[in-house]
Amino acid sequence: MASIPVRFRLRRLAYPLSFAALILASMALAPRRSAQEWRVIDERMHHLGNDETPKWSEAPAKPQSSPLEIAFQARKNDGEWLLEVAGRDVDGDWGLELNGTPFARLKHVNDETRVGRYPVPARILKDGPNVLLVRAISDPNDDMLVGRVRLIESSLREVERLGRIEVRVTERASQAPLPAKITVVDASGNPADLYYAESPTTAVRPGIAYTSQGKVSIELPAGDWHVWASR
Repeated sequence: MASIPVRFRLRRLAYPLSFAALILASMALAPRRSAQEWRVIDERMHHLGNDETPKWSEAPAKPQSSPLEIAFQARKNDGEWLLEVAGRDVDGDWGLELNGTPFARLKHVNDETRVGRYPVPARILKDGPNVLLVRAISDPNDDMLVGRVRLIESSLREVERLGRIEVRVTERASQAPLPAKITVVDASGNPADLYYAESPTTAVRPGIAYTSQGKVSIELPAGDWHVWASR
C-alpha cells in the first residue's frame, strides 16, 4: 500500500473542560486494481410512500406499492462489491436487502437527488437471479424517491481510494479519553461521507461521528479535510 500525506485542519473549540485531540493523518490508500465497469441494475427512479407528488419529475407522481423489489442477474461475490443507489427526500429509515439479507440503510437526503454507495458483503449475491429489496423500517407512508441502481465488482475502498484517519480525544491534564463529537468537512464546509466508522461505541451520520470512548477510526478519500472535536 502506498502512503501519502493528507492535509488536515484541527480546530479546538473552547469548552469549560479542557481537552486535546490527536489526529493521525497519514493515509494508506487501498491498492488500485484493474478497472471494473459499473453495471446498471435499474435505470428508473421509483416513488414510494402514499401521497401524489407532481413536483417530482424523475418518477410518476402517484406512488407505487412498497417494499420495492428489483430483480437482476448476477454471480456469486466472493469479496466485497459495491452498490450505488440514488435517493431523494429520504427522511425516514429505509433498509436495503439482498436476497433476504439486510446489509445497509439508505442515506438520508433532502430535496435533491443524491447518489449513495453501499458495500455489498461477500457471498450475499448468488449465481443467477438476485433480488434487491428497499423496505421501510420506520414509516412506509413517508414519500421519497429511490432508484438508478448500479453494481460494480470492486470494493468501496478500491473505488473511492480510501485511506484511514484516527482521532483520539483526551482530557488535557489526565490524558483520560473523553466522549466527543468529531466533525469532518471538506474545504467548502460540506459534510464528508464517513466510511467504515461505525462500531459498538461510535454512531455516524454525514460529516459527524459520535464516540463514547474518545476515539474513532474513519476512512476518507484523499484530499483536504477540516476536522474538529467538540463535546
